[in-house]
Amino acid sequence: MSEELELGLEEIELVDEEGNVVKCLVLARLELDGKQYAIVVDEESEDEAGILRIDVDEQGNEQWVTVEDDQEWDRVAEAWEELYADEDEGDEEGDALFDLDDEADEDGEDDEDKD
Repeated sequence: MSEELELGLEEIELVDEEGNVVKCLVLARLELDGKQYAIVVDEESEDEAGILRIDVDEQGNEQWVTVEDDQEWDRVAEAWEELYADEDEGDEEGDALFDLDDEADEDGEDDEDKD
């Protein structure tokens, strides 16, 4: 599995299913298994990140596509967390920037901290 990470903030505008324009920040772009992905966060909520696949159409334009396949989502989220941890080794807390889990822990605690 080949992985490459590019960190940085980039602002984009996306159109949701209802036709509303949503301003998002691209936290990172990464390549996984020959496909490009972006880790994005809605500028207004900024509490949960999402994953978009970046496809390129016949004219060379980027098409930002929601990742709906659970297995694909899990692979990208895992790669992001590993790559971000490698980039963030100097951080004392060592926590991921945003939680990319589909189902957040209801009590807000890490499972590893429970005895």
